[in-house]
Amino acid sequence: MIRLIALILITTLPLAAKHEDFGRVIRASSKHKISNMDQRIPRNQFDQDIDTMIELRLGRDYRRANVYDFYPLEIKGSKARWKAYKTKAELMDYYDYARKDLEHLNQSKFLKVLKQDFNLDSKNDYAVVVYNSRKKKVYLAIMDYQELHYLELFNASYLEIMNDARYPTTVVYKSGKKRKVIDSPSFRTVAFDGKDELIYYDQDAKKWRSLVL
Repeated sequence: MIRLIALILITTLPLAAKHEDFGRVIRASSKHKISNMDQRIPRNQFDQDIDTMIELRLGRDYRRANVYDFYPLEIKGSKARWKAYKTKAELMDYYDYARKDLEHLNQSKFLKVLKQDFNLDSKNDYAVVVYNSRKKKVYLAIMDYQELHYLELFNASYLEIMNDARYPTTVVYKSGKKRKVIDSPSFRTVAFDGKDELIYYDQDAKKWRSLVL
């Protein structure tokens, strides 16, 4: 009887592969996926209100972005298929470090929402980083509860208000070669591995603009 139980346990274990750094490495299985991390993040009333606004203005394909959308707990698809084992291990170490850093900067697993009257129409606007679950892409949205003002691909890491939302404010851009006075509240998109951009509403042109800082 004991031998029969042992045989059943052995035949039901996942296949293992040998590796120089470990005695046995369990191969990933399509049946063993990491659970939906977004559903496991606690939400306060503000978070729930933002979720509702995103669904109303953008639809159910969108949700508020979290740190796992930028630095996931697993490497999927072609990224996993063509990388050497050591390279994948180093990448996952970087993901872990960057994810914790991003969470510290936002004081949450969600990316920070900036609340301000950015277009000076006497209504609060919300700058929100959102994730499209169908397209698997991250976007920056600016909206209020009645209207979507702005939606573009987000290529940075987090958002930061400029000058405590005071205006007019002078910014330096194009590698310090140019200066500009911004006559509305503005914010910047901060990138861990790229260029920062300033986002603001141009009152004269009646359109949203960005400057590479």
